Amino acid sequence: MPSAASIHRSLVFTVACFAGGCTCDRHVPPSPPDAAKADDWVVRAVESAGDGPAVILVLDARRWATLYPHLRALAPHMPEGFAAGLDAIADPSQWLRVALKAMQVDVPTADTVGWDRSRPLVFALFEPPHDGPVGAIAAGLPLLLGAVPNIRHQIIAPATDPAALTRSLASSFAAHGLARPAWAHEGQIWGVGESGWVALVPEVDAVRVIVASGGLFPPGFFTEPSHAKYRGDPTVRGAAAPRTAGVASMSGDAIGLLVRPQKYAALRTWEGALQLRELESIAAPEQIVSVRQKQLEILAGCEVVYGNEAPEVDDVVLGLAATDDALRLRAVASLTRRGAAAVDRAAAGVDVLAVKRPDPPASGWWRFGLKAAWDALGESASPLPAGFKCHEDRTAMNIAPAAALGNSLRYRRSLAATGSTSYASMQFVVTEASSASVKYALAFLYDGATGVPGAGTNLDGVGGVESRGDIRPEGSRHRLRIGAGSDPNEVFGAPESVGELGRLHVDLAGVAPALQSESPPLAAVLRPFRRIELLAERSSSRALAADLVFALHGDPKPRSFDRTAFDWTSPPQPGDRACSQRYGQALVAAIRTPDEGPFTGEEALRRLAAFDDATRCLADHPTLAASEAELRRLPAFIHADRLAALLLHDDAVRVLAGTCARGDSEACARQDALRAAIAPRLPEVSQVPCDYGFPLDANYTIAVSAAGLSLDGVKQAEPAALRGALGPLLADLPADHGRTFGLGVDRDMSFGSVLPLLEALRGTPHAGFSVLFRGPDGRLHTVPILLDPVPRDSPVTRIALGGGARAAGRKGAEKLDNLQVSATDEVPWKEVAAALARSCSMPLLLVEPSAGPKTGRQARQEARSADRP
Repeated sequence: MPSAASIHRSLVFTVACFAGGCTCDRHVPPSPPDAAKADDWVVRAVESAGDGPAVILVLDARRWATLYPHLRALAPHMPEGFAAGLDAIADPSQWLRVALKAMQVDVPTADTVGWDRSRPLVFALFEPPHDGPVGAIAAGLPLLLGAVPNIRHQIIAPATDPAALTRSLASSFAAHGLARPAWAHEGQIWGVGESGWVALVPEVDAVRVIVASGGLFPPGFFTEPSHAKYRGDPTVRGAAAPRTAGVASMSGDAIGLLVRPQKYAALRTWEGALQLRELESIAAPEQIVSVRQKQLEILAGCEVVYGNEAPEVDDVVLGLAATDDALRLRAVASLTRRGAAAVDRAAAGVDVLAVKRPDPPASGWWRFGLKAAWDALGESASPLPAGFKCHEDRTAMNIAPAAALGNSLRYRRSLAATGSTSYASMQFVVTEASSASVKYALAFLYDGATGVPGAGTNLDGVGGVESRGDIRPEGSRHRLRIGAGSDPNEVFGAPESVGELGRLHVDLAGVAPALQSESPPLAAVLRPFRRIELLAERSSSRALAADLVFALHGDPKPRSFDRTAFDWTSPPQPGDRACSQRYGQALVAAIRTPDEGPFTGEEALRRLAAFDDATRCLADHPTLAASEAELRRLPAFIHADRLAALLLHDDAVRVLAGTCARGDSEACARQDALRAAIAPRLPEVSQVPCDYGFPLDANYTIAVSAAGLSLDGVKQAEPAALRGALGPLLADLPADHGRTFGLGVDRDMSFGSVLPLLEALRGTPHAGFSVLFRGPDGRLHTVPILLDPVPRDSPVTRIALGGGARAAGRKGAEKLDNLQVSATDEVPWKEVAAALARSCSMPLLLVEPSAGPKTGRQARQEARSADRP
């Protein structure tokens, strides 16, 4: 069965395929759609999906017919394997089936009687199961239960006959083995995989297909009724999404893609949880507790790194379409009021230079005062904390598109001062582009009147004899002009005011020789086109728009978008962002693995006190107050699990005391379970532990005390029952594989009381055993031992304990090779463990009945015999 992460990647790739086009012959509808008919339906469908989905994809099959030839022409120049990967979506009649398969609903054929193909399909994808506030997302996932919830998708299929389309899809699901899950009591629902589901909801002019899949759950997870929420509820529908400038722009293209970047942190946290949960699934049993702790530490740390800035955009839309004379890519960004204020400041008073050269082969400019935008945003609400790291690439610190300006400022302020400046505008003009050389001029308007390197300096000859340039002050800024093969003062004129944010013009015929020389692959991709033009503008007080045109023939121009009629209320954002950010920082600090020294109950209590002090704001947080108990319990539960794994049950009980006292019934239940557990007090050995060069953690723990026996916390009635419980853990192992069982025996137990267990364990196939003890550093250590004799090539060193006899071994701190330890029944286990710790080469513990030291002639004879090579 494919992994959840691989299925998630498949769905992402499918979206990319749809967005990038396909390269195969297929049936296409013969005529273009009626745009006026489709527009309002598409916008209403997008709104009806709510503001939860991170991505919305709109596919118009009839506009696809015009776009297809262009994509077919570009296909040979796409990355290797990309075109072949798009074959599955070549035929628009198969789009619904392909999308369902990517969502784990694998039906080789899907009947679609009643589907209205004159309207686009709408896919609302990647609705995170738990979203924000940033800093508390990972803490809201059931990671300590070993689970990752399902993620939700919707497909809104237009229908001429919704009932008929529902029946045909239902028949396809049933024909391919999908069945109604036992938990579904109403509605048309089918189970998908082990824990997913698909539901059909007929509406007035469409059928809504809702899919929840991709989660990972341990066996028996849903036997607990309270866990049902992690499966997802098909009856839950959120409020309609606001009609932003982007939502209102989601029609009129062959492919429309809307992205809500404020969902970025929650989606990345969910995806990271999937990847780490799959690592947990292959981890050794003894590593589960530490893996879960590290999992939460990494995910919460990444949230802290992402930042918790208020969003500057509500959504971003990309649209791809084709006409007879051009290929068009457009973008619309819906600004929040915070983002609009930053853009206002960024565009105010920023000009560009007039171009003296008529009709250059290529020219363009962009104006956006980054420093002014940063000034409008003010201080960061979530400064990047020192020392926090993320499992992702370092660039993740600066990737949070919902607050691109705020997060870039946050990242910039976390660095040591460099004296660097920012651009308010930049422009270029290519004056000549031949296969031999490219001549050009550049101009940059720097923010700030001071701190510009070389201000007031003539730069002629810098970088080459043909370079020309200078830096001049212009009011509160500086302008850098520089040219290669061209004098910038002959290319650029005086500053002039413009209304747009950016322009680009490239005469591909004029730059073709240079392109062919510098980048043949790019030249091949652009060969069908005559010209590239871009217009970027502020289309309303709350919208940015751009239109990029790849002209084939004629004179198609970029279109200007008028969105002045649209205003909306942005989705509510959590208050007190600093609180959720502090929570994330405090959680990471509380659960982080100690750099040195043993982990003790006192250390855990100290960390919990610091955590509680740093997160007092939770009680008054408008969003987090309702889940305060769950958020506060996390570090206590993690530490209790960690201490119990170290057989420090008393400390684990103490760590949970504060959480239980606050009325947390689950914490109290855990305390009761810890008190009832077999909790041996391990021997404390003064011997320096062996350094094997690699960890020797036991896969499972056998705990032994006067209260009884347990195997990884599960009590066993007697040694024979424990031996039987080992069978399933060792079954089907290859001949050269095994499992190690750590013997955690109470230090005050007599050897005779442990002997029946040791006798039961002898001869267990594929099983190795080690003795657990605490070293002089206070840490838990282990020494692998033998319970059955094996041939030795060197003399045996014996340590015989008890019986009043003189031990045959030597005393001291040095390590002993080929050690054999025996003891009489009354010897305390702590002495046995100390003797075994004298060796780093798997000492033999004699466990035969009456295995105590022999005296007199027999002991002397055996000693002389064993010492012979």
